[in-house]
Amino acid sequence: MQEEEALEALTQLQINADIENSIYLTFGNTNHNQLPSDSSFTISQETFKFVLLDYTEKHHSNISAEKRIDWVEASVKAKTSYKVYYCRNQSKNSELKNGLPLSGAWILPSVVNKDIVLIWRR
Repeated sequence: MQEEEALEALTQLQINADIENSIYLTFGNTNHNQLPSDSSFTISQETFKFVLLDYTEKHHSNISAEKRIDWVEASVKAKTSYKVYYCRNQSKNSELKNGLPLSGAWILPSVVNKDIVLIWRR
């Protein structure tokens, strides 16, 4: 049930982003054009929530804060921890927040049989 809710919420984040394809879902284990990654790390569900709240504040300005928060809270319940492949954007400096790079692209593989791709645009 939580996986279904997470997938629905992630889909809502995808279709309601300010810029098309700034967050999107693909089939699991896809060979993404951003790969190979520059590094990888694992984050907790709570950290992913913090990151998605920051992300949606910047990339979903057309959606009310309440709705964004609801979608984020449902989205992160898909897993207890998330593997992240970080792909730097060579043209921009990496922005760090709480030690996490909030720039370039993040690929989160195998989340409810999908890969999540976050493209950080400033």
